[in-house]
Formats: sequence, structure tokens, C-alpha cells
Amino acid sequence: MEMAIVPQRSTDVALIVCDRAAKKSGIKALLDRVAPSPPSTCFVFTNIGLLSPGCPSDRATKVFRLKAVKEYTLGVDCFPVDLTTNEGINDLVNYIAGCKGDTIRRPHFSFRDLMIDWISSIFALPVRQIDNEVDALLKSDPARLKNTDLDVQWAEDLKRRFHLSPSTSMTVWRVSPSLVMKKFDRFEITAMDFVRHGTTLPVTRVRSSNDRRWMFTEYIDGETLLDCWDNLSIIRRFRVACTLRLYLKQLRSLPRPPGLTVGELQTGYTSSFVFGDALYAPFPSLGHFRRFCNYAASFGWVLRMDEFRRSHPGVPLPSPPRPSIDWTPVFTHGDLHRSNIILDRQGTVWIIDWAEAGFFPRCFETLVMPWVESSLQIPTSRVRFGYCWGMAGLMEGFTIDWVPVLPI
Repeated sequence: MEMAIVPQRSTDVALIVCDRAAKKSGIKALLDRVAPSPPSTCFVFTNIGLLSPGCPSDRATKVFRLKAVKEYTLGVDCFPVDLTTNEGINDLVNYIAGCKGDTIRRPHFSFRDLMIDWISSIFALPVRQIDNEVDALLKSDPARLKNTDLDVQWAEDLKRRFHLSPSTSMTVWRVSPSLVMKKFDRFEITAMDFVRHGTTLPVTRVRSSNDRRWMFTEYIDGETLLDCWDNLSIIRRFRVACTLRLYLKQLRSLPRPPGLTVGELQTGYTSSFVFGDALYAPFPSLGHFRRFCNYAASFGWVLRMDEFRRSHPGVPLPSPPRPSIDWTPVFTHGDLHRSNIILDRQGTVWIIDWAEAGFFPRCFETLVMPWVESSLQIPTSRVRFGYCWGMAGLMEGFTIDWVPVLPI
């Protein structure tokens, strides 16, 4: 069965109904038929009950994957339904009623959020800025600044604290008691300047060498939250969490540059831990980005379910995650976890390593915190995750299993 319901008004929704096994040529013809229609177009795939009919939990995973793949490859929203059991009908009806398409759902600030922000403003730690001159080091040979006694001792300490192999190559070097050196990264420099000029967050200054191969930033004399968290009092932890919440509130209020849909500030490229080490070209619309993320998340879910089958033979598969996500792009650090947050000797909270920053859905911050610590095999607890969600916001229906994992 293949059928297209073409809208008569610009506010209507175009529905394309076809069998889940329909040929691509037939689907393309239907899509061309409604091409002049508004962007609120969706596919409805029927007969999903034939997917693993004897195993509902396995079918749920296949439907989850089918929806994500179809949306990503066709470029429109898709709804798998079973007309005999009404499975998927509610999702379709809610879509038609909302007629959201590629529109952006504005964030809803609840009374709870307002109260937490107010409490955070009372208990937040003080903010200060520092300014060091690096002119002398800019004229030095960077190779001579590495592997000094100070740098070697600092590197050994980092490897010990992060459980790294002694042979691990360092990407940052401590070149003086007050400065560290990194490879030049224009993405990170742009993000730090953007934050410094638009917020009151303490951000280290960056100076680059004449050949633009290296950059220098102030060394923050303190401890990462990963090192000191367990030694802080409950009140101190609470104040740190309040401070970070207000930091994120400022970041999320920064205006998006004209012409940028989602991604890095200057180019719109997308990276972050969510997409591994790869850079993805700018997305033409937020809808394309949303479908890309769901496609990647479905791939990651299938990998986890394959592992689940091997480790739990005969046990029904868990239901696929269905988090409620606000896709509105806000300025996001992109790699915010306890090893990138420093509490200095004067009690100021610093956020470092802005290389993954850009405009992304706010849930990315919520996903990064527990995911990174889990991937590094850092001991965690519900209490620590509670502080993470208090800082970044709790995503309704959140599960760490909704994490895009790409096959490339």
C-alpha cells in the first residue's frame, strides 16, 4: 500500500502512508508529489507487527532502529505504526496535533527551575579574573619549553590521577609556574573569546605564537573537581554546584550568531564526544540535525542490545529510550565533566578545555557529565549524578543509553 495525502492549506500536514517494505523508488515518487508542500511532511510505515512477531521486546528495538534510519535517509519525520494493535498511533496523532515538523520547541522554564536558579544565586562562589603577560614566551622556541623538570613532574601527576599509561603522549605542557601550552586550536580560541565577552565567567586568556602552531593560557592553581570532590564538605559541594548552574545559565543565554543553525561558532561543524573524533559538515536545518542524532542513537542502541543478548541470553530486551528533548540550540561547553572543572585556591570555579563548545541542544551537557566519567571508568554514584543534573538540568526520560554512537 502506498498513498499520499496532500495538504490543501499551507498549515496542513502532508501524510505519506506506505508499507515498511516499500521500495525506495515508490517512496521517492510519493515524496516528489508532496514536494511543494510545507515542511510538515511525514511518512507513516505500516505492518510493523511483522517485525519479530513472537518477540515484542526485539520488535521494539527493530522499530526504534527503523524509524531513525528512515528519518535520516528520507529527510522527513517517520512514524512506524501497526493498524491492528494501534501501536505508534498516539505518536502520530500527537505529531499532527502539534504539527511541529522542523520547528524549534522553545524551552519551558518551570517554577522548580526558577527556584533552583534563585537558590544558586545566593550560594554561588565568588568570581574573579586573572591576567598574565606571555610576551616573553611567545618569542621562545616551543620545543625548548617542553620536558622541563616542571613539565615532566606535572605530566606524571596527571597520568597518575587519570589512570593513564606512562607512555601516553601529552597534548598540554606546563611551561612555567603560571602558564600552560597547547597546540593552536582556533575553535577553542573563538569559543573562549565568545564566552569572555558575553558572560561574567572567569575565562583564561589565550595568546598564540607568531606561527600559530601553539597557544598559551594561564595555569589555574587549584584542583579539578575529580580530585577534590570527595574531600569537599556537603555545603562546599552545594555551592560549587550552584556556581556551575549559574555559569550554564549565562552560557545558554548567549545569542546564536546569524546564519548558524547548530554546531561550532565559525563554521557550523559538529563534533563533541557525541560524534567521536569526526567533524560533520554544517546541517542545513535543525530537523536534519535532530534526525541525524536519532539515527546515531539508534545505531548505538542496537550495539548495546547485541551485547545485552550475549550477556543475558533468553532475557527480554529493555525498551528503547524515549527521552523528551528540547532541540533548541544553546551555547554548550560540550565536554563538561569534573576533570574539566577546577576549584582554585581562592575558591573560584573555572571551566577549562573549550575545544568542543558550540550551539547544541541543552541535553548534551546532561549527557556528557555521566557518560565521560563512565567511559573513563571513574567511580560514580547517584549523588554525583544528582549534582550533574542539578547543574545542567534533568532531561525527562533521561537514560545514559540515549547516546549517539556512529559506525564511522
